[in-house]
Amino acid sequence: MNNKNLTKKQSYDLARHHAWAGGILLSILLALRLLIPQLPQTPITLLALLLIAYITISVLFTYKYKNALTQKEPSTQKNAEDNDYELEKQRLKIQKKQAKNENKQHKKQNK
Repeated sequence: MNNKNLTKKQSYDLARHHAWAGGILLSILLALRLLIPQLPQTPITLLALLLIAYITISVLFTYKYKNALTQKEPSTQKNAEDNDYELEKQRLKIQKKQAKNENKQHKKQNK
């Protein structure tokens, strides 16, 4: 998926997902460090620092796109217009049936 094709809401969700994933990976890494003391400290420290940078960048992107949560999506406005169109269509259909029934009753009375 190309980032240029994402809406602001999708970009926010993606950044939030990465922030959570980074936090979980960092927690697992630190738990492994505590559970297995034989692991070399230097690579784990370097990996932890990289994960912290990754989480920080992801959180910054969530703040960048947080205004997308308060905006209405254009698809909901389009759905409202479609609903109005369907309601108008049903109303016209009912009027047509009523006119047809009145016409039938009028013909029966004229016989």
